Amino acid sequence: RTSPLENVDQFKMPQKYIRKEGAKARLKFEPDSMKKAVQEVLEKRKTIHGAAKSFGLDRNTLRRYLRKIKNGKNTTFKSEYVGSMVFTQQEEAELAEYLEKIAFMAHGLTCKLARKLAYDLAIKNGKKIPSSWETNKLAGYFWLSGFLQRNRVSFLEDSRGHEL
Repeated sequence: RTSPLENVDQFKMPQKYIRKEGAKARLKFEPDSMKKAVQEVLEKRKTIHGAAKSFGLDRNTLRRYLRKIKNGKNTTFKSEYVGSMVFTQQEEAELAEYLEKIAFMAHGLTCKLARKLAYDLAIKNGKKIPSSWETNKLAGYFWLSGFLQRNRVSFLEDSRGHEL
């Protein structure tokens, strides 16, 4: 007789958000067009709705950027995702290459060690890191998950020495 908890992996929450079928995709925008639309509205040449329509932007996104500027927040007209990344794409590629080298020499690398090395690199380069990294002295589990999806590297092993 088998235990119902034998196959625990099937009960884990998914690590990647899957958009509901039929849901509207988030619109991407060019930073220059957002900047121009904000200027048009601030100089009272156009309404929010008119500026959004003429520059091909979502009016709620434009409204959010206007609110940030009116509240005196320093606003960069870039995707929030890019702004919250710890490493640049170039740095991540170099880190992936370095981790693969270490894994090859040491016959694999644990998730915990990969997270520790990422944390050490961020500290050494003076990167802005989440408070949880400071507390645990490790990069986050979800950061590693995203890193592996973005960089398509296979260098990890589990605690028993089996390659993942």
